[in-house]
Amino acid sequence: MNQFVEKYGQILLPLITPYDENEEVNYERYGELIDYVIEKDLCDSLIVTGTTGEACLLTFDERVRLMETAVKAAAGRKPVIA
Repeated sequence: MNQFVEKYGQILLPLITPYDENEEVNYERYGELIDYVIEKDLCDSLIVTGTTGEACLLTFDERVRLMETAVKAAAGRKPVIA
């Protein structure tokens, strides 16, 4: 097994970014999504704004806050990849 797989596992999940009714990032729901994914053991690692296409629509500050939210919500239970 290579070092990457040992560290991050085989299932890396690109998370969607939830928005509220005002088209603002919903960080609370994002944390809830991460809790759900971890509690159901649906992946080995979490990818923040990775491959679902919304990264180009977010400001730098929004991307940073999403990463901070993900790290806090994961609380060391799963690796978080930016």
